Order: sequence, then C-alpha cells, then structure tokens
Amino acid sequence: KYNTMKKYFYIIIAIAIVLFSLYSYFILANNIRASRGLDIGSEYIGRMYSEYNILGQVCQGEDTDADGYISCDFRIKSSDRESVVNLQCPTFIKSYLGTSCKESRLMISN
Repeated sequence: KYNTMKKYFYIIIAIAIVLFSLYSYFILANNIRASRGLDIGSEYIGRMYSEYNILGQVCQGEDTDADGYISCDFRIKSSDRESVVNLQCPTFIKSYLGTSCKESRLMISN
C-alpha cells in the first residue's frame, strides 16, 4: 500500500510540475514580454516623439509571427494633435541585446 501511494504521489507531483510549466510559459512569459515591450516602447516614444505625451499604451505578449518582436500601440498627444503609433518592440531577450523598437505602420491621426 505504501509503495502504491508513493507512486501516485510522484505522478501527482510530475503533473503539477508540467501544469505549472505550461502556466509559466503561456501566462507569465507573455506578461514579462509585454512589460518589457512597454518599457522599450516608452523609451522609443520619448526619443522620437519628445514633444508628445503618452496617453495610453498596450503591448501584446505573444510574438505571433516569430520574428522576435511583439506589437505595441502608443496613443500620444501634443498640444493640438493626437495620434496612435504602432511599434514592433523586441522580445525580452532581444531587447537586452541592444535592439530597439521599430515603427510598423504610419502614424494614425485622430
């Protein structure tokens, strides 16, 4: 009986580790990538659009086309103009290698 319980205990622990690993990869990794994208994107906006203030920002955490970049949108405003800037920001590891964001589409005025 003790050996059977011990075997089931190890199976339950193995399943828990697999579930936690999947959760970490799909949820936590996306949040980390999105957070890093926001940081890098904010720096880019500060350099390229210094006369604008950031009103809103959002980054997706998933690199959907596997090019090493995630999509970020920044809503910015100057005294008389409001726009949306669409950026492709480097993923977590690539961002520490000195890669910056790049604009993926033309700036859209509202």
